[in-house]
Amino acid sequence: MSKIKEIENSYREIKAFFKRGVFPEKNLFRFLQNVGSFENERRTREILGHEGEFKENVRLQVWDLLKAILLRDDKPLNVLIIENRPGRLLSEIDERFNNVLKEKNNFSLKQALNAIFGRLGKSIIYIRDDKFDELYEQFIKAKQKKQKKTVINCKKLTNDSSNYLSVNIDNMHLILVDIFLGEKVDGVDFVNVLREIVPHVPTFILSVTNDYRVVQQAFDRGADFYITKNQLFSVPFLYDAYINEMGEVIKHINDEALQKSLLGNIRYWRYKKNYLSFGDKCFHMIDHSYDHIADDWEATNQLLVPLLRTNLLQAEYKFGEKKITRDELIYAFCMAIWLHDIGHKGTHRYGEPHMIRETHGIISGEILISLPESFGIATCEHDSIYKGLAFPVGAEKKPVTQLILEAATKEKMLSILEMIALFSIYHKSNSPLNEKEYYEMTDKGKFIPADFFENCQYGKPIIHLSRILERLDNSDFTKDFLSLVALFRFIDALDIRISRVGDPKEEVMKKWVIKNDLKYNLGRLKNLVERLSERYSDDPLEKASFVKNFLLDIQSKILNQESIQINTLASLLSQFKEWEEYRVLLSFCYFIGAQEGHFDLHSSISKIDIENKGGRNFKITLWTEKDADNLKDKKIFEVGKGTETIFDRLIGDNCYIKRELNSGKEDLRNIFDEVTIELRSLVDMKPIGKPIIWP
Repeated sequence: MSKIKEIENSYREIKAFFKRGVFPEKNLFRFLQNVGSFENERRTREILGHEGEFKENVRLQVWDLLKAILLRDDKPLNVLIIENRPGRLLSEIDERFNNVLKEKNNFSLKQALNAIFGRLGKSIIYIRDDKFDELYEQFIKAKQKKQKKTVINCKKLTNDSSNYLSVNIDNMHLILVDIFLGEKVDGVDFVNVLREIVPHVPTFILSVTNDYRVVQQAFDRGADFYITKNQLFSVPFLYDAYINEMGEVIKHINDEALQKSLLGNIRYWRYKKNYLSFGDKCFHMIDHSYDHIADDWEATNQLLVPLLRTNLLQAEYKFGEKKITRDELIYAFCMAIWLHDIGHKGTHRYGEPHMIRETHGIISGEILISLPESFGIATCEHDSIYKGLAFPVGAEKKPVTQLILEAATKEKMLSILEMIALFSIYHKSNSPLNEKEYYEMTDKGKFIPADFFENCQYGKPIIHLSRILERLDNSDFTKDFLSLVALFRFIDALDIRISRVGDPKEEVMKKWVIKNDLKYNLGRLKNLVERLSERYSDDPLEKASFVKNFLLDIQSKILNQESIQINTLASLLSQFKEWEEYRVLLSFCYFIGAQEGHFDLHSSISKIDIENKGGRNFKITLWTEKDADNLKDKKIFEVGKGTETIFDRLIGDNCYIKRELNSGKEDLRNIFDEVTIELRSLVDMKPIGKPIIWP
């Protein structure tokens, strides 16, 4: 049976339940046309509580159910319902059902749910309708014992079934919980404990009441969704809408175990948002907490999902008898999007803001690869070699990059954990992807952490990403992985909106911190240079010249926002063991000296829209509340790039998005055919400046 025929049959059967005036249309096409053309308007009226709109609401629910049948494409749903009164009639739930249902079709809640989910292919619906206290205690014990498998007694949702079955709730796709389950326990209690024992299974409250206080309390305590029972027909569609809202890319992972892992982790992190942030030690710079991660995730879904439809990745990549699948690669990319900035917590080696800024990619990689279970990462037996390591490792002081390089050389492939770590490590622009980029970085004076060199020693061979990938002997995988890293960097750099600098009060506070932090670190630099001058020469004139060259001149340039050749200065001090300390401290002072202008830049962008124009063509629209004159008047100083207006930064011929695309051009050309960049006003909705087209 064709999908259209199936939907037509479902529409006719559903229509037969209702009174004649509810579905006057003779065929499916006319119904879809009538309901779809005014869908948003009708939903708005129902939400606002207009009298007499329940008939339209029911029509919209059936519209939702038909969409679910189409979009699910015969993919079954395993659903558990924890319900106090499954025999309650729909007319008792909402008396308005009397006005739309034929009298003989005044279904019970149980019958209605069975009819609704029965339309979804081979879906299996289970129900638990008694002994809720006992069930809750069983879940609490499963949580305390951290059981990997929780089996409960329940029944199949059929009209005549009364036999209990043993069911593993880990196999559920959705759990619906009534909010009123007795005096000792309620639905929200179940929501909280189920989040812990089956984090990958969304739990929706299904209740009679729409009391605002009850709904608000349910969401405050962690409910994923709240559905009133008079909206039953929409439940399957709302489940799919929920998954899309969590991230449509999740549905592009066909491996059920990996899909569950990603969904469960995102649900957990959204509920416990501080888990990924640990407290940002670079607090006076742009935000790297949950909001930034969520923005990156939104951009990932807007960019990666359309690209995956163009067969961006192969189904699998073979490495001898081993393989890396498309699902594993997508999973690793998505997990890294959420986890790449956890390094902002710092480590015992890198605890100061200026070092965290430069090394947080490395720190993220170290944390993830040694403690994967803390972040719900799918691992394999091979990953045990990293468990609990403190970096650098051993007397040789091997960095995390070197350990992955050695493992890749031996195994000839990467595990999921290693891929997540590599995405996180190499997401920063000071982490070299290849030898050519390494030399370009050194020419530009970029600081490259010692962890990118063997044994954490400058002068030893550089460990760029391509060197690791070359050990795998699969050129297609190397090309695709490098392209995904370039896409990762682009997504991360794209987030420059106002949310990253806060409101005006926060801006004032941060600028005050920046000013004082710069003063403090210039003081540290002064002490270091004066200490070195004592060892440089005994001659007072030579000492004075030393201080002038390595402190006074560069201090003046920092305060006046002039360019500094950091590498040249640092190399002149290579005779001292403190030369790297000087270099990092100088780099940080140089960086924060330019930070104040970044508030003007970020506060200029209210939102960013990403639109797929078909295939691998995209349009990126930056929205601002400021006018062109304001953007042209304000200037920003970029370390290593000089001064330019905010207007030029946003929409000039060499604007920041185009620069980001050009910086990874070789790899991004494998992903994007064309990217259009546009700046628009939120005041009059008109374009500001001319669109930029890449390449």
